[in-house]
Amino acid sequence: MRQLDQYGIDKAVLVQYRADLPPPGNTDNTYHIQCLSRYPSRLASVGIIEWTRNDAISTLTSWQQQGMHGLRLDGDAQ
Repeated sequence: MRQLDQYGIDKAVLVQYRADLPPPGNTDNTYHIQCLSRYPSRLASVGIIEWTRNDAISTLTSWQQQGMHGLRLDGDAQ
């Protein structure tokens, strides 16, 4: 937040990274949720889920209920 304040940025979007993992990448969005909890009026989050899993919808619902705003899809998503 200090850097955002330093440059006059009011809000930012966190985008989950792939971390050189095979698609879809890093699906642990916990740190994003922690940041959103701490700065809900200043941050939004785009997370990653493993969309091929049977529990993908419930996982997405859970992350959304915890504050995640968007979803990053791998190029192979159908």
